[in-house]
Amino acid sequence: MPLKQLLRKGIRESLGIVILSGCVAFGINFARQKPVNIFGSAPLPVEPTASFNNPEVAAGVQEIFLDEAIDHFRQGSALFVDARSVDDFRSGHIDGAINIPDQIFDEHIGPFLAATAPDTVLITYCEGKDCSLSQNLAEKLILAGFDKVYHLRDGWGEWNRNDLPTSRGSY
Repeated sequence: MPLKQLLRKGIRESLGIVILSGCVAFGINFARQKPVNIFGSAPLPVEPTASFNNPEVAAGVQEIFLDEAIDHFRQGSALFVDARSVDDFRSGHIDGAINIPDQIFDEHIGPFLAATAPDTVLITYCEGKDCSLSQNLAEKLILAGFDKVYHLRDGWGEWNRNDLPTSRGSY
């Protein structure tokens, strides 16, 4: 086959793949209970301080106590989300948790939205009673469209003090 024909064929096939991928993505978004607003003004990326100016969002974050979090963990009825840095997460985290560092939220939210149903129970945590990372992350997740978001104060510390299941390394 001449080079011109090969190039045309390659371009046609590439264009077909792009169009098919777009159709699949739109279809998945359409099927979500709370689809991502593609054509309007999207709420993302969320600025780190956006929720502090919105008392309704801050009030929407509920604190969860350790015993309730343990129940969710044992029942597998919640997704634990670690707001700490990647290095802290790798050195130890709640078993089965995923890492969305508060400081680089915008880098992680796209894939997270695509993989997580909006009605998923989310429990955010960080380290220390004065750590605000998990509260900030919980507020951002509410702004991103999640309704069932809880904040476990001193989550990592409490979890460790009670010898609950942990893991090391990345997810």
